Amino acid sequence: MSETDKNEPIVRPFAAVLQELDKGRVHTELSEKLHELIAAAQGTGKGGQIVFTVAVTPDPKTDMLRFATKVAAKMPAAQRAESLFFVDRDGNPTRQDPHQLALMEENAGRLSAVPQTGTGH
Repeated sequence: MSETDKNEPIVRPFAAVLQELDKGRVHTELSEKLHELIAAAQGTGKGGQIVFTVAVTPDPKTDMLRFATKVAAKMPAAQRAESLFFVDRDGNPTRQDPHQLALMEENAGRLSAVPQTGTGH
């Protein structure tokens, strides 16, 4: 081992620190959000993202550091179907054609007035 290798700092893997943040809850949350994101991307055919933020600040009363974290997930939205509505005479949306309804009401009297003939069949 060379002299310069001895002076190189040993860098602790980020994954090891991540697993210890908030007693492992941050790692669990990120794992769950990733699982949800994968399912949503497959279900919608669209992409999303997970944003993980770590803020490190010195603790003013000790020689320790404070690690604050934030996990934000933007899931892809499924395409929502559109609905078609007619507008009634009062300006309200309705699923039934108000003109067709009026036509049926007008014909209702005529249809009942048509005489029934017996053909004997």
